[in-house]
This record gives sequence, C-alpha cells and structure tokens, in this order.
Amino acid sequence: MTSLLFILFFSPTSFAELSPNNSYQEGIRLMQDEKYAEAATVFEKEFKSGKNFATLFFNWGLSAYKLQKRGLALALWRRALYIEPSLSASRQAISFISTELSRESSAEEQGGWYYFRASILDRASLNTFLFFSWLPFIVSGFLLIRYFGAKRNALKSEQLLPKFPVTGVICAAVFIVSFFLTAAKAWSLTEPRATIINTSVSLRTGPSLEDNSIFDLMEGLDVTIRQAQNSWALITLNSGVSGWVPTSALFQHAGRTPLW
Repeated sequence: MTSLLFILFFSPTSFAELSPNNSYQEGIRLMQDEKYAEAATVFEKEFKSGKNFATLFFNWGLSAYKLQKRGLALALWRRALYIEPSLSASRQAISFISTELSRESSAEEQGGWYYFRASILDRASLNTFLFFSWLPFIVSGFLLIRYFGAKRNALKSEQLLPKFPVTGVICAAVFIVSFFLTAAKAWSLTEPRATIINTSVSLRTGPSLEDNSIFDLMEGLDVTIRQAQNSWALITLNSGVSGWVPTSALFQHAGRTPLW
C-alpha cells in the first residue's frame, strides 16, 4: 500500500511537460500505461544517446522501482538530484526508498564527509553557494573599507574614531565560511561517485573474479570511484576501505566525466 501511494504521489505526468523530446514523452506515456519495462528501456536509450536532465533520471528511477530494481532506482534519483538539487521529488524518493533497503547498505555510510555532503552540499547548486559567498563579500568589503577610510580621516583630523563595524566583521566571517562551503561544493561535483545497483556484489582485492573477496556490498551503497580498468572499477567506501567491483554492478550518479 505504501509503495502504491508513493508511485501515485510522484506521478510522471507532473514532469512530462518539462521536456519536448518525443522519445522522452513516449517513455512517460508508457509509464502511464504501466509498461514500466518498456519505459525504462526508452529512458535508458535517451541516456545513452547523450540526454542528461534531471526529470529523465527521476522518471527512469520510478520505472526501475516498479521493476523491483531498488538499487538502480536509488542511483537514478541520486543522479537527478546531482543535476538539479532543487528537485524535491527526488529527495523525497531517496528518503522513501532508503527505508526499504537493507540496513547493511547504509551501515558504511557513517563517515563525516558523507553526512556533510548529503546534509549541506547536496542541498543546493554551485550557483547558490557562489551567490551566498559573493553577497557577504560585497557587504563586508563595503563596510570595512568605509570604516578604515573614516578611521584614517579621523586620525588625521584628530576627531573621534568611528564605531567599530561589527556588521562588517560578521559578514566577513560569513564570507569565509561560505567560501569554504563553495570550495567543498565545487570539489564534490568533480568527485566521481556511484551506487551499487546489484542486490549484492563482492568487493575484491583485484580486478578479476580470481582475486580474493573482502566482503559483500549491498545495493544502494554510495561509493567513490578511484579508477576504472576494463570492466572493473576501484572504489572506496565511506569507511575508507577500497576494493574492486565489476562496473556492471555500479551506476555512476555523480562526477563531471563518465568513467565508463
């Protein structure tokens, strides 16, 4: 019942008008007809042809969810949120599906950087961070320059010194914090990350099935990609453990350049 309400709430029709692409619209129609496998195929072809917009991944994620591919659905919704952090439907979908996935898939996601990125950096676009860095910089610069100019003139004319610009100092402190947040956001956008989309996959010591298995990873886990080699990827978990998994078990949901 909960799953049905979820799909009804996140209806694909509300996003259909955002793209004039005929193939995309065909995928929407297939979803409305409950032909989820065919819709997913259409959305995947759109992706492979170079299309890269948030609602494509969101609706593809809905199709994947209805096909019981929860790891892929989560990866696609993360991709949608990476492209458009303001797409609240993706954020709600991620929150919804996280309650369904195994606790083991979230057990590794306990690092401070993961929570910092998820709770702050992924909440807004880079342009938003830039704006909130630029604004306090301008205000603090104006107030501090005016203060030091007035102070110099007061010293020359032996008059009372101007009041200390508390607001200017506060704005300068806000600028410093926002500057580092903006730098962190820019860094996070370049960091290639992927989601485990298989129900489970072995993390191995090398890029082959002959290499030793370290332990199994569960679907939905968010990992960092270090390098890709043929059909294998070296990944690092949020706990710091690294190992190799087949690229077929991953969907890259973040990073400027696709690695495979």
